[in-house]
Amino acid sequence: MTDYSIFNQFVANYSDTAFSDIKRTDGLIDTLEEVVRINHQYFHVADLLALRILFASAASNEFFGLPPEELNMGTLFQLSHSKDQPRHSIIRAKTLRLAQEIYMKKSGQFFQSSNFYQKNSQGTYSNFLYQAKLFYAKQPRETVYMLLVVTDLSSFKINKTGFHYYLGQDESMFRFPDYTLLDIRLGLSTREIQILKLIAHGFSSYQIADQIFLSVHTVNTHRRNILKKTGSAGTHELIIKMQEQGLI
Repeated sequence: MTDYSIFNQFVANYSDTAFSDIKRTDGLIDTLEEVVRINHQYFHVADLLALRILFASAASNEFFGLPPEELNMGTLFQLSHSKDQPRHSIIRAKTLRLAQEIYMKKSGQFFQSSNFYQKNSQGTYSNFLYQAKLFYAKQPRETVYMLLVVTDLSSFKINKTGFHYYLGQDESMFRFPDYTLLDIRLGLSTREIQILKLIAHGFSSYQIADQIFLSVHTVNTHRRNILKKTGSAGTHELIIKMQEQGLI
């Protein structure tokens, strides 16, 4: 199954009860667990205002070596590779800000996705795609839920330049990953994002060079590469765009 209709059915079936008292023996849950097993996936639904996972797939054992009841909102971040944790932290913060925006508007939904290297149940690191659907609910209690689907990308041959990232309201982006979806990338290296973040904080090339122990020439080369890769005329507009997306 390549579309996510079964996840939408899960939301439709259990949102009226705030995803409480879901029985793992329910037919839909049994089918859903089989689907994610075949697709090498894991999923959970969380209340973003209460910062609490309400239901987690039994696939957590296979993915992370942890039973569903031991997972919390910080578990997946803690399992991320140290090189990806700064970016993961920024995207998590953006997710929470989006939840607050949706709550204040009392409507709407957003889709967000990116990939991270994360520790698996064998204690090694694999490339995982995170796809989140954020949506408002008024009943039985007013909140914003997040349905998170995590896919093991080990079998995908992925461009190692930059990383996949999407944030928007296009529901077609919430589907089983294919190369078209994964090719939506921010083609910047970790170093380039670091430099862009320092530029956003008002640092000059000389100050950046001093702070991250590079030559000014190297910093300026990175600055030119950032503009070339993103097709931007200047860093100001690029910084605003990336701040809006929660990337810096």
